[in-house]
Amino acid sequence: MLDVNMPARVVVRQVLYGKGYFRQRLGVEVTVAGNWTHLGSCPDAAVVELGGYKSFWFFRAWPR
Repeated sequence: MLDVNMPARVVVRQVLYGKGYFRQRLGVEVTVAGNWTHLGSCPDAAVVELGGYKSFWFFRAWPR
């Protein structure tokens, strides 16, 4: 899950580290990115696409 409230370079670092971790430890290629958001912030589409993700899911946090 990406923390998109940070600068783009930090998001790119999260993509590289996270995908590398899952590839090394679990032997899987992560293709879905996700984010819990209450601010409506989403990563740039280019970051998601260049990171090798095929889809991006986001969820809104509501009080109920």
